[in-house]
Amino acid sequence: LETYNVNAVVGGGSSSISIQAQYVLQLAGVPQVAQSSTSTALSDPGEFPTFTRVVPPDQYQGLALAALCKQNGWEYVGVLSTTDDYARPITTTFLETVPQLGVQVPAVASYPLLDNLRNYNISTELGMIKKSNVRIIVLIAGSNFSAQRALAEAWRQGMGGPEY
Repeated sequence: LETYNVNAVVGGGSSSISIQAQYVLQLAGVPQVAQSSTSTALSDPGEFPTFTRVVPPDQYQGLALAALCKQNGWEYVGVLSTTDDYARPITTTFLETVPQLGVQVPAVASYPLLDNLRNYNISTELGMIKKSNVRIIVLIAGSNFSAQRALAEAWRQGMGGPEY
């Protein structure tokens, strides 16, 4: 593999891009510094020896969300998350942490990333959360489009405003 005098690579803009780039860059011994790749998988120096980042890995986002619930006195929350590699570890860390902080999570629902599933209807997932009577819903989504669709459906179901 020729490196063409590449000393280092800055990027990728997402974890999935950085992971793919690492498979090539590490063969050439080229370091990679990522500005927004937060996947916990990239923290393994055995698998990604030439990778480093300037942002913390996803697991800290789950801890921060749990602390936010505790700090705001939210003792009863629902969770809606996407099933992708970004949202899954954040959701897992959040769900493992909040019980230790006295926060109950009676409703958890997940849905796939909707970027390529424009006709997917998330009304069932939100309906389940609505039936739990929670008023605080933690949304963890792997894309802006998926988050926007969830928020639009929540609003359509009356899950917005001062009472939420």
